[in-house]
Amino acid sequence: CLCGGKGCFEAAVSPRRLVDRIAARLAGEEDAFLSPIRAERGLTFADIVEAAEAGSGMARAALERSARFFALGIRNLMQTFDPELVVIQGEYAGAGECFLEQVRERSPQTSLLGLGKTVEGRYSRLGQFGASVGGSIYAADIFFANA
Repeated sequence: CLCGGKGCFEAAVSPRRLVDRIAARLAGEEDAFLSPIRAERGLTFADIVEAAEAGSGMARAALERSARFFALGIRNLMQTFDPELVVIQGEYAGAGECFLEQVRERSPQTSLLGLGKTVEGRYSRLGQFGASVGGSIYAADIFFANA
């Protein structure tokens, strides 16, 4: 991980790391969807999502791996905070319904006490700018609360 640790959530699901992993695989094997893009201009996370939707096995496998780690992270959040809603933002907000469905299926839909509470999962409407907007609103709230 960039922090020097091992097993960090960021290292497992970072869009940049996903792109790097795919690019490394493409150095040794071909993918009909991704190889031409990589050769022409380099890959982006959006390219991988688009290729997965178009049928690329390599892209689908990479997103499925990320979905497994997302589900694990969400499961930990569910066990700790018992949320009613989990919102995925950032570049993953554009990962498509297939990715979100995989995350939903892999995350247990019960509360810590097994009460059968359903947790809703959805993408942020703000996409990759959600964290910036949320952080700004939080800072403004703190400022005006203390003014």
